Amino acid sequence: MPRWFLSAKHGGQITLNKSNKPNVTPLIRQMSFVEPTEVSWLWPGRIALGRITVLAGDAGGGKSFLCCDIAARISSGMPWVEDCPCPQADVVIMNAEDDPSDTIRPRLEAMRADLNRVHLLEGQVRTGASGDKQTVPISLKDIETIEETLRRLHDPKLIIIDPIGSYFGSGADSHRDTDVRALLAPLGQIARDHKVAILLVAHYRKSPGDRADDRVMGSRAFTGIARSVHHLLPDPSDAERRLLLPGKSNLGKAPNGLAFTITGEPARIEWSDEPVEFTAEEVMSAFTAKSGNRARDNAKAWLAE
Repeated sequence: MPRWFLSAKHGGQITLNKSNKPNVTPLIRQMSFVEPTEVSWLWPGRIALGRITVLAGDAGGGKSFLCCDIAARISSGMPWVEDCPCPQADVVIMNAEDDPSDTIRPRLEAMRADLNRVHLLEGQVRTGASGDKQTVPISLKDIETIEETLRRLHDPKLIIIDPIGSYFGSGADSHRDTDVRALLAPLGQIARDHKVAILLVAHYRKSPGDRADDRVMGSRAFTGIARSVHHLLPDPSDAERRLLLPGKSNLGKAPNGLAFTITGEPARIEWSDEPVEFTAEEVMSAFTAKSGNRARDNAKAWLAE
């Protein structure tokens, strides 16, 4: 029968050693020794510093436009939509789908970004044993490269990974819980160590779900690890309007929804002054009902013909 004994107690931490396994020692800390702190927000109520946030929606729904608006505000220090202060800082963008020259930069310029404070992480250069250099893609496995990027910037506050599925790398399955957690856990540690917010852009799966968060493509570990989830959905009553609606909100009360349209050339976001009271589930239900009515109307027309 193995014997347990108390080996140390200091600073509220208790270490227990098992006599026949001296290298396995659980670390225990009394909650009375945990220093309470407040949540630090980058976008109050929506994107927290030191945490992972998920932005989910259908392909082509405006997620990348919204990311450019967020990056523009942080890079230039423009106030947030609700007219609350936004700290001016550096932004790192990892974007696998949009062209930097004809898409990302024109959007940022239209949204009045400070381009000197927005940085694209496009890959990494590996040096071989013979000194030859090779540019290779980057994935979430290259955690040292992501951290080195933050060290080289003056004051980074946000990393945007758009879309998250494009940065899994070979051998990792975005639908497997263990793979997702193995990749996102080090990313979450970087967020905490450097006090930056990490915004993961995710697509919806085709199959419906009872909850909006369940529609996020891939493993449920994405929304499980994220402290906040936001959904970008079209307005059922206005095809040109987009609704930014809260999902999971572990760090505080869920914020009100917001609405915007994409306008101009180059295109930019124009926000509505009125808050949105709908939930993501209500909007999805409205689209499901609308789709059902359309199917019935088509069937009636076919029968009549």
